[in-house]
Amino acid sequence: QMCLQVKIKALKQTIMLLLSGESLPRVIMSVIRFCSNTEDHQLKKLMMLYWEVRCLKLHRITSVSTLNMKALRRCRWYPS
Repeated sequence: QMCLQVKIKALKQTIMLLLSGESLPRVIMSVIRFCSNTEDHQLKKLMMLYWEVRCLKLHRITSVSTLNMKALRRCRWYPS
């Protein structure tokens, strides 16, 4: 549970940094590695927000972003 709260807090801080203008090019792999394989609803919602903010910041949608957003949407529509 503590690890989950740390992930949520870190992802919120990352989103806020992206919104304030930071580029954070090395953070994407850590987000994918540590936050993508979760069953927590709040973390999944934050992941969707992260990908949307990241795409808006880059002014383009990368293949990595597309794959991750599709996977998150699939989890939302068809929960296991």
